[in-house]
Order: sequence, then C-alpha cells, then structure tokens
Amino acid sequence: MLCAAAATATAQQQPPAAFQPGTTSGFMIFLRGNPIGVEQMAVSRTTEGWSILSTGRLGQPFDLVGRKVEVRYTADWKPIAYILDSTVRGQFQRIITTVEGATASSEITTGTETARKAD
Repeated sequence: MLCAAAATATAQQQPPAAFQPGTTSGFMIFLRGNPIGVEQMAVSRTTEGWSILSTGRLGQPFDLVGRKVEVRYTADWKPIAYILDSTVRGQFQRIITTVEGATASSEITTGTETARKAD
C-alpha cells in the first residue's frame, strides 16, 4: 500500500518547467558540504546559432574567478568558438579558440605569456 501511495503522489506532481533559452540560471557549489562558490549561466539562441555564457567564482582550495566563459555553436550544434577569461590563484588566464572546419585554433594566455596552437 505504501508503494501505491508513493506512486500516486509522484504522478500528481507537476512536470518541471520547460527550458526557455535566454533565461539565466545560477547555483551554489559545495565541497564536503561547505559552500565554496557560485555559478551563473545563460543559454541563448540567435540567427547564428547557440551561445552559452557563464560567470562564476570558486574559493579555496581552487581560488578561481571565471569572469567570462562563452561557448558558441551553430544552429545544428557544431562548435564555433570558446572564450575563457579568468583568474586562477591570482594569475590571469585567457583562452580564445575558434573552430573552422576540422581545425580548432587557440590563443592561450597565462599571466603575460601567450602561446598559439591548432588542433
């Protein structure tokens, strides 16, 4: 009888709201039950495709600030670009990656040093 009551209660619950592109979501990040950070993100759709934009902060032991994390895709979810603008343990870090065809070209900056690579 307990199983039947639980199944009835579950069936009466409302389904979760459908995702609406362009809305912002946020959450707290925990480590061993202690809050250590926050994350905000938004997914939007344009005529060019999809964009996922995020900012966040993680305290110790990570010490990370993500000022801008952006991932862009075409309308059919093929990658276009990735941008990371952050500070990790007090040091500036930036990654800018663009995708053309089967090649991803990246510019990676850590502190004052910049390197380029293609994959």
